Amino acid sequence: MATKKRCQELLHLALRDDPGKLHINMLGGCSLSNGQQSISDQVIRSKKPWLLLEFLIAFRDRELSQNELIEAVYPEGKSENPVNALKTLVHRIRAMLDELHFSDSKNMILQTRGTYMWNNQLNFDVDTELFDQLYTAALESDTEDGDRMECLLAAAHLYSGDLLPKSAMESWVIRLSAYYHSRYLDAVSRLCDLLRRQSRFEDIVTVCRHAVDIDP
Repeated sequence: MATKKRCQELLHLALRDDPGKLHINMLGGCSLSNGQQSISDQVIRSKKPWLLLEFLIAFRDRELSQNELIEAVYPEGKSENPVNALKTLVHRIRAMLDELHFSDSKNMILQTRGTYMWNNQLNFDVDTELFDQLYTAALESDTEDGDRMECLLAAAHLYSGDLLPKSAMESWVIRLSAYYHSRYLDAVSRLCDLLRRQSRFEDIVTVCRHAVDIDP
């Protein structure tokens, strides 16, 4: 019963229809939206601020040292004054985030004692985390087939493309992208098997068309 309730909670979260919440997408591209305003890496902007923002969100579970961030953004070591360059990038990111007119935009990135961190106290969700939770819930041994199928359908829908394609050559993105891509392909395989058992062939075609677009 607990697993069924958890599945229903995840399916509700996957709808992402809460106008007061910040929705962050990392799959298929990076974007942040609060329902009314949005910013996206599809708009022509400098690559470095987006790369730093992506890194902060991807590793939001811990404080990140200046050296870690500098290495992530300037792996080639081209910046003559990397600490000042990092401060400038953080300032530019905060200016980007202001465009969302989010109530806590000034506090989205926390800075303490030479470290930076994404503020996890904000009201937000991230598609990669939702995808992972849906996939994990679907594989629980006590999940009923109906809930399993719905979780996998929602996970497949959330997977709009590989992780951060505009930063796909970064070493840390390559590792994470392979992780999510593998889980997506497994989710599609399991989902098609469940749909086949119910003769939902049109749904299989829809799921597979999307999968082929992502991974021909």
